[in-house]
Amino acid sequence: MIKTLGIGSILLALVWSGCVTYGKKTPEDAARTFFEKLNKMDFDNANKYATEATQKRLHLIRTEFNMSNAEERLLMQQNLQMSFKLLQCNEIDGQMICKVCCGADSSEATVPMVQRDGAWLVDMPE
Repeated sequence: MIKTLGIGSILLALVWSGCVTYGKKTPEDAARTFFEKLNKMDFDNANKYATEATQKRLHLIRTEFNMSNAEERLLMQQNLQMSFKLLQCNEIDGQMICKVCCGADSSEATVPMVQRDGAWLVDMPE
C-alpha cells in the first residue's frame, strides 16, 4: 500500500510539473513577480515572466553585471532596485500597460505587458 502510494505521488508530481506554466494569470501578478526576481538579481527566474525580447535585454544586463567590478555591480543593483508598488494596469490602444513605482529616484515606470498562451509576460525589449 505504501509503495503504491509513493509511486502514485511521484507520478502525480510529474504530471503536475508538466502542466505548470510560468507567467501569471493577471498582468499585475506577472509585473510584481518579474520585479521581485529582478530586485534579487535573479535573472533566470525573472526570465520566466518575460517575453523573448525582454529576456534578450536581461541577458545583456546580466552580462554587463558579471563583467563589472564590485563598485559597478553595487551601482547596477541600486539602479535596478524597485520598492514595488503597482499603481494600475490599463489597456491602451490594444496593449496592456502597467504603471509601477518606485525606482531608486522615486520615479514611476511604464511596463508593457503581453499575454501569451494564457500567461501575462513583461514586454520591455528596449
